[in-house]
Amino acid sequence: RKHRSDNDKLFRPHYLIMTGVPKDRLHLCQFIASLRKGYGITIYGNVHTGKYRNEVIKFRKEGFEKGYYENLSVPTLKVRGFMSTTIAPSVRDGLQSLLCCSGLGVLRPNTLVLGYKEDWKDAMGTEAKRPAANDSGEKDLTTDDYVDMIRDGFKMGMGVMICRNLNNIAWSLEAKSTDKTTDIYWLVDDGGLTLLIPYILSLSSWWQQRTGGGETKVPLRLILIGNTDSHDTVKSLVNLFRIPCEIKHCSLDSGKVAITLEDYKNPKVASKVREESKGKLESWMRVGELIRTESKNASMVFVTLPYPLIGVETESYMKWLDTLSTDVPTVLIRGNNENVLTFYLEGSRGSKDVVS
Repeated sequence: RKHRSDNDKLFRPHYLIMTGVPKDRLHLCQFIASLRKGYGITIYGNVHTGKYRNEVIKFRKEGFEKGYYENLSVPTLKVRGFMSTTIAPSVRDGLQSLLCCSGLGVLRPNTLVLGYKEDWKDAMGTEAKRPAANDSGEKDLTTDDYVDMIRDGFKMGMGVMICRNLNNIAWSLEAKSTDKTTDIYWLVDDGGLTLLIPYILSLSSWWQQRTGGGETKVPLRLILIGNTDSHDTVKSLVNLFRIPCEIKHCSLDSGKVAITLEDYKNPKVASKVREESKGKLESWMRVGELIRTESKNASMVFVTLPYPLIGVETESYMKWLDTLSTDVPTVLIRGNNENVLTFYLEGSRGSKDVVS
C-alpha cells in the first residue's frame, strides 16, 4: 500500500481549539464545526491547572481523560471532536504540551484557535493579579501569557486564529437569510490561510442559509488596501484557484485616526522596536477605522493577525488586536507561510481538478 510522504502537496486545516471544557465555549466549537468542509480534525484543548500529584484524582473523577466531545443540537452544525486535556502549572505550560502532543501521526493540529481575551486590561501586571475565566480558554491566564501563547503557536509552525464576538451569532436559531457579506482583509502574504478559511466557510450549508439573500452561496468580499502594485498578483491567485469573491480596493485615510492615535503610542520597549511599533500601530489603527466603516454590516470579518514581535509591549499588542476586532464577529488570522491554497485545492474533491 502506498503511503503518503511528507512532501506530497496536501493541506487540511486541523484545529486545536483552546476551549477549556467545550460546552463552556460552545460558540467557538460551532464556528469550527461550520468549517468542516475543510475535512480536517478538531481537537478541543483543555488545561487543568495545578500540580499533578494534587490534581490527578480530580482529573480522573471529572472524566477529563475521556477523549471525545459531541453536540448535535444544531443539525447543520455537527460539533464533533477529540478532547485533549492536560495538567500543568499554568495555561501557557499546558498549551505548550498540547502543541507538542495533540493528534496522532499526520493527523496533528496545524491551526491554533484562541478566543479573544476580553479582560486583558484587568489581567495586566504581576502573576498575583489573576483574572476570572473568560473566552480566551481558561482561568488564571495573564495577558503576558496570552500573548506568549500566540507566539508559541507560531513557533510551532502553526497558523493562528483569534476569534472575537462569535458569541453574538445566533448559532442555534432558525435560518434567516440576509444580504450580509463575509469580508476578508488579507494584508500580508501568509501562504493563503487568511483566504482559504473564509473560502471553506463559504461552502458551509449553515452559512449559505443565512447569507447571500437566499441564494445558495456566501458572498465573499476581498478588500485590498494600500499599494496597488501587488493587487494584480492577488487577483491572479483568486482567479487561478477559482475562489468566487468580489474584490474591492481601498485606501487608508490618515486623517481619520489622528485623534485617537495618541492613546496607543506608548510602548515601553527598546528604541528601534519602539519606533517600528509606532509606525505599525498607526497602520493597524487605520485598518481598524476602515473595517468599522466598510464592514459594519458584514456577517463576519477575517483580517490578518499582527505578528507579536519580541520586544513589542504586551499592552500595545493587545491594543492592536482590539482596534482591529470591535463590533462585528471577527477572526484575526495568520498562516505560517506555507502555501496552503495550492496544497488544499490540489488535494480536495478526490480526482477533480479544481486548479487551472
